[in-house]
Amino acid sequence: MRKFFVFLLFWSRFACADFPFRAIPYIPAVHASQAIAADIDQDHVPDIILLEGFRIAVMKGNGDKSFLPPVMLANLKGFRAIAVAQLNADTYPDIAAIEKDHGVLSVYLNQGNGTFFPLREYKLRGLPLGFAAGDLNGDSIDDFAIAIDGEPSGFVQVLLGSTDGTLMDFKTFTTPAPTSVALGHFDQDERLDLAVTSFHEPTVAILRGNGNGEFTSLRKIAASAGANKILSCDLDQDGSDDLVVLNIYNQVVFARNTGNARFETPRTFQLERVQDAVIFTHTGQQHPSVLVRDGYQDIVIFTRTPSGYSQRHFLFAGSAAMAAADWDGDGQTELAMSVSSYIALIETEGNRLLLPRHLNFAVAEYIVDFNQDGHEDLVGSGFLLLGNGKGKFKKERLRFDTGDFVRPIFINDDAAPDLLIVHFYRDTTFRLNDRNGSFGSEHLFPYGYPLDGVLKADLNHDRHNDLITLADLGVFILLGRGKGMFADPMKVPLFCDPPLVYDLDDDGQLDLIEPCFDFVALRYGNGDGTFQPEVLLNDEIGIDNPSASDWNGDGISDLLLLGGYDPGVADLFLGLGGRAFDSPQRYAAPYLPIASVSADFNQDGLLDLVVLGDDSALALYYGTGDRSGRSSFTEPVFFGAGRYFTSLAIGDFNEDGAPDIVASSHEPNRTVLFLNRK
Repeated sequence: MRKFFVFLLFWSRFACADFPFRAIPYIPAVHASQAIAADIDQDHVPDIILLEGFRIAVMKGNGDKSFLPPVMLANLKGFRAIAVAQLNADTYPDIAAIEKDHGVLSVYLNQGNGTFFPLREYKLRGLPLGFAAGDLNGDSIDDFAIAIDGEPSGFVQVLLGSTDGTLMDFKTFTTPAPTSVALGHFDQDERLDLAVTSFHEPTVAILRGNGNGEFTSLRKIAASAGANKILSCDLDQDGSDDLVVLNIYNQVVFARNTGNARFETPRTFQLERVQDAVIFTHTGQQHPSVLVRDGYQDIVIFTRTPSGYSQRHFLFAGSAAMAAADWDGDGQTELAMSVSSYIALIETEGNRLLLPRHLNFAVAEYIVDFNQDGHEDLVGSGFLLLGNGKGKFKKERLRFDTGDFVRPIFINDDAAPDLLIVHFYRDTTFRLNDRNGSFGSEHLFPYGYPLDGVLKADLNHDRHNDLITLADLGVFILLGRGKGMFADPMKVPLFCDPPLVYDLDDDGQLDLIEPCFDFVALRYGNGDGTFQPEVLLNDEIGIDNPSASDWNGDGISDLLLLGGYDPGVADLFLGLGGRAFDSPQRYAAPYLPIASVSADFNQDGLLDLVVLGDDSALALYYGTGDRSGRSSFTEPVFFGAGRYFTSLAIGDFNEDGAPDIVASSHEPNRTVLFLNRK
């Protein structure tokens, strides 16, 4: 037996021209709470800086929507926020951070090659809550204005930069309970001014910059109490910076500057759970937009209009870390958003996010032709969708109770799939198909729950459909007798989880493959509905959802086991024939991999693999055709759609000959269609 153990690293380039699906690239990164776009090495390609608790990750952009692995800048005390600033006389942007629980400003000076000098720390006069960087005294070196916590009155501390990268504690300005600061041109001169929010007062203090690092109190404008972030930007392009304030009451407050630091009555918008916001300008867009992360699922885009502000809502699950740039040099701006341990790159058009197609219904796990019209249909939790062959569906109005789960089943021996209805509050029933997309009356289904993934099975080769069901900690085999009649059930006890049904030894008989955390139990079929005693295959990875196919094209079935946590792994056991398997090839997989599907997605004649993780990411592995047992797949390319999926299925929904993927999620009930563009 050959012994190979392969582990493939997962930093790979997302080649959009070759990638088969209309999807969003997911770049392996860190669990980020803040993201900033900056050209760290001055190569005219944007890079991304990510904050993850005690670490700052700097990822150099390649200019094609891919990034190099992160360079980590650590601090054992933990950071609250980061900023990019020009802190010495060179041309390379530096990184600064305020600590979460200590009165310290940390500075990492850029060495110019994508790396940074050791950390410099500056003691502050209190606990920092927010800060902003800009040239406050006209020497072309950035300075800092820092909101320092205080009850009932705190203050803003100003630190001035110098050409050698050191900072000088310059002055403080008292303000009531400051929480965040923003720098901008509010009074139409060339000097930066300061806006400071207050936790207790429903106002923003505007301080006029004197051009030497000092500020003069100008006025207070109405905003909101409980403010925790402020942004400045010229949203209406009239030459004066406007203000956007976020508060703990999940409100977004817009204050329009009419000139000379005079602001209109603010406009307030109530959202569900405001987390953060960024300013975003798309190429060719007349006005900048404000992107607000609302909860973990919703992005709200506000754009200034002649009559006020427009809103557009987009479903995309992720964290509050967002940054916008032209990451691939095509002249169009993309939004980078942290999703679990990835960065998702979302294309935009004006004030729209270009997301994969979402279908507004619940989980879709089965693809069959219910009405026998030659087009693939979808069925899932309480719905039936009839396909038209063009990637679109018509919802069939069937009455199901709330919580019902619906799946196809073949009760009799005709070609039309029937409906099995697993009721939330009562017994499972079925309805026979009349072959035109409608169904007869309900009948009791007394045989337990049919095994997932098994629609048709003729275990004893008598041309009658047999049923494999789950009940009472076992698998039950019901041999069909035709016309919807079945023999008495035969029980096969289970060790752990429901098995996969597949002809693993290629003898023409269906076998049972049962995952049991650190081993799989293989029960080979006898061809009469019974099975041989189990054979155990060990693989201590926390096995979940095995799958089988002939991935290397040698005519012998192979076995894929998913497992692991962070990171996940996919172990491929190539079949050697005679019920023997090679040592596994190990591939990096998404966090907690839970499902997989296989097809020739890029239409090169080789079988590919897609693995779904519990962190919303999907990983595509291209088949290599290698039969040596060394590497049957390429390293994975990660993608997604901003949903936390629970299941995958394959179909050709637009009937172009290329396999598509449908991925479904429970919360909220959404199904995403990844159409193949090959």
